[in-house]
Amino acid sequence: MANLPKSGAVRYTVAVLAAGVGLGFSWVMPHLQASETSLMVLLAAVVMSTWMSGWRAGFVTTALVTAGYLALNAPAAGELTSTAVHLTVFLGLALLTLSMAVFRQEAEESLETSETQLRAILENSLDPIAVSREGIHQYVNPAYLRMFGYETPAELVGHPVLKVIAPDEHEAITRRIKARVNGGNAENSYETRGLRSDGQRIEMEVHVSTYRLQGQMLSLVILRDVTERKKAFREKEKLIDELREALSKVKTLSGLLPTCADCHKIRDEEGEWHEMETYICEHSDAGFSHGLCPKCAQRLYPEVFGDQTIPTAASR
Repeated sequence: MANLPKSGAVRYTVAVLAAGVGLGFSWVMPHLQASETSLMVLLAAVVMSTWMSGWRAGFVTTALVTAGYLALNAPAAGELTSTAVHLTVFLGLALLTLSMAVFRQEAEESLETSETQLRAILENSLDPIAVSREGIHQYVNPAYLRMFGYETPAELVGHPVLKVIAPDEHEAITRRIKARVNGGNAENSYETRGLRSDGQRIEMEVHVSTYRLQGQMLSLVILRDVTERKKAFREKEKLIDELREALSKVKTLSGLLPTCADCHKIRDEEGEWHEMETYICEHSDAGFSHGLCPKCAQRLYPEVFGDQTIPTAASR
């Protein structure tokens, strides 16, 4: 149907004009009066008003031209049957036209409602969504624009999808696009790096599905920014590695150590006796530095340390 306003005034104005034009042809051209050709002209007026303003305007036009036809062609007694047949055929065709118009209008309204709902879903989705054809943006929703730092769809629609992909990922993305265009196998879900308008790179998950519209292959892309999640995961892995490295360097002694009361050697799990220093060094990160305590210094070297007072706990 024509894209004319569907307000009541416009609709009924179109109906009256169409009826007037149809009846005018029947009145100014006498050879058309009360003939099949005249009724076809009037039917054309009904079709035209229906096409321009919908089935309601067509219904009004049908009523007007029927009344006008009867007024202009008042049948004589012998012509009553012929006129009735003509009007019956006209009304049948007019009703068929109106019925088709009703079905078409309902289909258009249903399609328009579905498109409105779909657009509302896409426009309000928190997930970035885009439609591309052979690697060229055809549609982007507001979340997609926000993700890459753009203000209006015009900045991306008509531009290659590589505009929002990090340069080191261009080759892999191009290979996937070509595979889809040629009907080959391509990953439907994968991770890649995106490129914002300010040059910042982001980690993102990509989910792609393809469909055909009017013979063209289109790709529906849903993205998810996983930069923070990947960063947290890397930090967690780094912390785990650091802990593992620290634990690998830690040796601890625990439990009761069987020790000789005289020589102070330590017995291991296999029954062997080891010097205390050796055992501790092998089973921990502790080390030993050797010197002499004051008592041993006096005992071993009285000529050097004999006259020095040994500090006690009470004197410290």
